[in-house]
Amino acid sequence: MVMERILMLIVLTLVIIVQFYTISILPIKGNKQLLLGCVVTEEIRNNIETKELIKRFKIINIIIMIVSEVILILGCLRNSELIMTIAIFFAIIVSSISYGVHNTKMRKIKSIMGGLKSKKQVTVFEIEKIKFNKRNIIIDIVLALVFILGNIYFTVSKYDLLPNKIATNFDIMGNATYYSEKNIGTFLSLIISIVFISVIFIFAEYIIRSTKLRIDPRNVERSREGNIKYRNLLSNTMIWAEIVSLLLLTIGNLVLLQVIDMNIIIVSINLICMILLIGVLVIFIIKANKIRFNYKIEKDTVVQKDDDDKWIFGLIYYNKEDPRVNVEKRFGIGYTVNAGTPIGMAIYIGTVILLIAVLALSSVAK
Repeated sequence: MVMERILMLIVLTLVIIVQFYTISILPIKGNKQLLLGCVVTEEIRNNIETKELIKRFKIINIIIMIVSEVILILGCLRNSELIMTIAIFFAIIVSSISYGVHNTKMRKIKSIMGGLKSKKQVTVFEIEKIKFNKRNIIIDIVLALVFILGNIYFTVSKYDLLPNKIATNFDIMGNATYYSEKNIGTFLSLIISIVFISVIFIFAEYIIRSTKLRIDPRNVERSREGNIKYRNLLSNTMIWAEIVSLLLLTIGNLVLLQVIDMNIIIVSINLICMILLIGVLVIFIIKANKIRFNYKIEKDTVVQKDDDDKWIFGLIYYNKEDPRVNVEKRFGIGYTVNAGTPIGMAIYIGTVILLIAVLALSSVAK
């Protein structure tokens, strides 16, 4: 049990570190056109009040990370999954609130300094369609079909052969610690999760390939090159993330179906997969920003068009006048959806409904 807690502590600590880096470092060290989710000039970026704001932002988020880690350690010592879950949600929610508050303050500083009036505001997109390799989206679809159909086959063929009570929780050595009544909801929720994750990865690949390149007008050519390299790296990373994610869910399903026995080897494989998933994400985040923003500012007379008012607290893009459904995130990696479009709003609502359905099925299974 002690080893199990230590391993869980390590994995969740990595999650907190990734969250800290994503929401605390990237908004100030990532995109050269943005600072705390606001379009800024070099004058605004180098202003004394701006630097003080950034300093406070860093200190507050370091405190949030430390508090989250303390809560996590407390949960580990008390062997409480609830406390450990609270630690992760605390890190995500509170750091997001901190970002939103500082985004608002950054807008005020920007407004006091006259905004972007001294610069010509332009928006540069890659008009010519970039020819990306279609291999990865084919791999995404094949992986999805193999894992979905494979899990459905095993569930249908093995469910009736299971005893009335099945092991649903295990310790670090693979020994069963809790048994539940056999319930189709348990397996249905796993299959829905596999379908959901598969669709997310396929949709993400489509977005990566179809969304127009948004280019920094202050160095068009180097920004364009960096964006293309970034998208190729993101696409390759998503393939590995999909494989690991679907493998983890499939192992869980096969264990419940008693196709494979839970033992120390299977537990080790699960833990290695989790650490690999987080490790791949960390490496990608660090490498991606170096590739994407590795250029110098050549034209200081222009700046990206100011659209701060279209981003709610610098997090949610809401623009009814923009027909695009997919847009690049204000900070961090990947893309988000335009909540101002019917499809974008439907995606937000649909995601919430699907997550609630999975949670409901999981609770019924217990």
